[in-house]
Amino acid sequence: MTINKERVLSIVRFSIAGTALNQNQKDGFSYFLSKIEQTEIDKRWIAYILATVWHETLHTMHPVSEKGNYKHFRNYEYLNGNIFLGDGFRYRGRGYVPLAWRDNYEKFGRFLGLELVGNPDCVLNPEIAWRILFTGMTEGLFTGEKLLKYFNEVNTDWIEARKIIHDSDDAEQIAEQAKKFFEAL
Repeated sequence: MTINKERVLSIVRFSIAGTALNQNQKDGFSYFLSKIEQTEIDKRWIAYILATVWHETLHTMHPVSEKGNYKHFRNYEYLNGNIFLGDGFRYRGRGYVPLAWRDNYEKFGRFLGLELVGNPDCVLNPEIAWRILFTGMTEGLFTGEKLLKYFNEVNTDWIEARKIIHDSDDAEQIAEQAKKFFEAL
């Protein structure tokens, strides 16, 4: 699939960001759009993926790591597969869509054939972050919900699709951005 990258960046600048994109953002979009061009998927899926990444990376379009020091993550010790002291920090959220908790690093590592538990920082690698994001959203690995449920021959549900990643936080905002990305495509 060929994407008019200049059109997408123009829509982002004028309709979504409301300001010029910096070079770092442009580079992030360029990489991300090149990965999307290698797929043959529904444009609604692409739009929703773009809006999700725009939101989750705080508009950088690069994999991110949750902020905070060791003490900040102490409340997450011994939850969701975190079994050792320090696991809350070690398995903090990283990626285009922050992958958090030891259980998730194990699940995605198994599914993708990668060693994520022993090397959680590798999730910041754009190629690995892309694989996690794309597989997670298409196969339902984040919450059990898949893109296909919300975007298919019968449904187009921009708001409820947020359940693929989270419950419903910021669902309306992401839906509006996804519609604008769809327009750009």
